[in-house]
Amino acid sequence: MRTGRHGEWLPDATSDGADPNVDSGYGYMPRGPFTNWAERAEQNALAAHRKQAGEDANLNGVYFTVERVDYTRPEGG
Repeated sequence: MRTGRHGEWLPDATSDGADPNVDSGYGYMPRGPFTNWAERAEQNALAAHRKQAGEDANLNGVYFTVERVDYTRPEGG
């Protein structure tokens, strides 16, 4: 795979030209922070499971899936 986790082209992102101290005409700027609410829901579920299972529980391979659910907001909310 020649792209990084942000979709950037790794040969560019890892070249000397990507160094912010080099005048190459390009660079990378962070944006955010952002919250991925699906990821957060999964991490919260895993943390709750870890607490319930106990400190010494082997949770290797444990994961949760996340799906979007629609719900109705209470009136006035």
